[in-house]
Amino acid sequence: MTFTELRLEALKLPEEERSALAESLISSLDQFEDAAEVSPAWVAEIQRREGLLEQGKMGARPMDDVLDELERKLDERHQSA
Repeated sequence: MTFTELRLEALKLPEEERSALAESLISSLDQFEDAAEVSPAWVAEIQRREGLLEQGKMGARPMDDVLDELERKLDERHQSA
């Protein structure tokens, strides 16, 4: 099953089950266990990027476009494996 197929199947779940699945997946990512543990380096990077955006020196893309591209790349990667 490809990432896209899995995502589409997950979206068919009732809201309560999607919520439980999302919570389970997020909790499986050790790096997000405690948001308070964000390193000073990441805070500085976020602030730097925010400044560039505000100054018009860096662009942004719609989240849907980014997710579509990510899905396409993951599908390609899984098909070639």
